[in-house]
Amino acid sequence: YVLLADSVITAYSDKVLDLPPKERIIEGRRLLHTSQEVLKRVFFLSYTYRVHGGERYARRAVDEMLAASRFTDWNPVHFLDVGEMTMGLAIGYDWLYEKMTPAERKEIASAILKKGLDAALRYPDYAWFYNSDVNWNSVCNAGLIYGALAVWEEDPEFCRQMLDKSIKSKQLAFNAFSDDGRFPEGYNYWAYGSSSQIMLEAAFPVSFKASEASYDLGLGHIRRGNNTLTAYEVPGHQWADITADDGSYGVTILNDGRYGWDKPDDARISVFAATAVLEEPAVAREISDSITRLALMQP
Repeated sequence: YVLLADSVITAYSDKVLDLPPKERIIEGRRLLHTSQEVLKRVFFLSYTYRVHGGERYARRAVDEMLAASRFTDWNPVHFLDVGEMTMGLAIGYDWLYEKMTPAERKEIASAILKKGLDAALRYPDYAWFYNSDVNWNSVCNAGLIYGALAVWEEDPEFCRQMLDKSIKSKQLAFNAFSDDGRFPEGYNYWAYGSSSQIMLEAAFPVSFKASEASYDLGLGHIRRGNNTLTAYEVPGHQWADITADDGSYGVTILNDGRYGWDKPDDARISVFAATAVLEEPAVAREISDSITRLALMQP
């Protein structure tokens, strides 16, 4: 599955290289199609650069962010557009920070602050999602939180204000899920909103430190420490647990579809067994090439 996902993302990134950046074209009252496409382009191009290398991927993502930063606005009248655009530029700003010039960083950070975060304050009638439990809450708040985290150093006081506001509002979205997992807006909006919830949770490590994790083996469990560059995947079945070294708190992830786990540091664990790879592009390229060779050898 990892190889398939990687190939799809890389193929899309290759396609985008020859396309012009998106323009600000309103469809009806929405800019959503453009915002979603910018998010996808920046996300995929940034991923491809970090995993496989290639300066052209990084440069193309930066050009996409600069073009979006120069829009007159991100259409706050339909705030989903702002949420998705803010998340896209926040991811690129963080993942490609070292690939931008100081002037480019300033321009993109300013757009995130003014056209993303500040728009939620300047247009309160359009920011009704703060007091709602529908999918808009998940999508818009996730984007704003990503934005605040990405440009925190530019204006810490303002970013903290926006972060606190969105985190408080997010509780309404969590409360919308019933005990058996049902969602009042149906499957499609459940998927749309939940994908943003997942992205949001990925942005926050836990607040405690756990030097080891426990992994289910069916008949027992094993304990392992953090990733190294040569050992970054741990086998496990239906659950993995990280508990604070002092035993005060813990988090368990339940899983029914993956058997490789990832623990990059004392505060993170996931079923995406590639975090160490993403953080070491040279190692990523070596591993990716090895996986590709193995795949080509299969009958």
